[in-house]
Amino acid sequence: MKFLMRPYSSDPDFNADCDFVVIEIDHKFARELRRRRKLFLQTLAREPIRPLRHFAYGDYSASFLASSQVPDELQDALDDIGDGYIEVDVAFEDSEISTECDELEVHEHGLIWTALLKHCDVQLSTPALPWTEIDRILAGPNAAVSTECA
Repeated sequence: MKFLMRPYSSDPDFNADCDFVVIEIDHKFARELRRRRKLFLQTLAREPIRPLRHFAYGDYSASFLASSQVPDELQDALDDIGDGYIEVDVAFEDSEISTECDELEVHEHGLIWTALLKHCDVQLSTPALPWTEIDRILAGPNAAVSTECA
C-alpha cells in the first residue's frame, strides 16, 4: 500500500520544492512496524513518569518528491490531502529530493517520517500515519502470514 502526504518543513519559507512524500508499506514492513510498536508500548508502560515520546529508527522508506514528480492522474486528488494523507496506487518517478538522517518515529498514536534536506539544516516531517492503517494492511490479502507481534 502506498500513502501520499504533504511534509511539514521546519523553515516555512523553504522546502527545496519537496511538496510530497510517498511511503510504501507492504505486509512484511507492516509486521515489522507492529513489532516496533509493541516494543515502544512495553517500554512506555515501564516508565512511570512517561518521559518517553517516541522510538526513532534510521529509515529510508519515505520518498520525498517535488510536485512535478506526482503523476498527472493524481493532480486533482492533491488538494484533498490537506494535513493528512491519501492512499494511492500509481508509480512515481525514481528521482527523489536528496535527504539525509532519515528516520522513522514510532509514536503511541502512529508513525512519523523525518529527514533533513541535504546540505542544510531544514527538517521535513510527515503527518502521523495512524496505526489503523498498519492494522488494515495486516488484515489484507496476506493476513494468513504470521502476526505474532500483534
